[in-house]
Amino acid sequence: MAAQVEAAEAAAPPPLALQEGEELLRSWGSVTLARRDRETGRPGFLYVTSKRLVFVLEEAAARALDVPFARVTLHAVTRDETAFQKPCLYCQFDGAATGEGDDGAG
Repeated sequence: MAAQVEAAEAAAPPPLALQEGEELLRSWGSVTLARRDRETGRPGFLYVTSKRLVFVLEEAAARALDVPFARVTLHAVTRDETAFQKPCLYCQFDGAATGEGDDGAG
């Protein structure tokens, strides 16, 4: 999974409803989510908490992805256009991906 983060014009992410014992670690606005070789094309907000990764679409304020994890690594930034057409931040997950909206990719 890769996420394109454009910090220059990033909108402030709205508050995320946290689960009991969960802590918000980081959030970004104006993120485009890409999974494997496809991109959503729709900007949203990306949240990394102590328990899950959540992507919320800007226009609908609806969760597009909610993945629980044991560990997550924000792995690397690539600007290699042969790998993907835009700069991306790669994420790797450890643990079962059984969250709402998850299609088993992770």
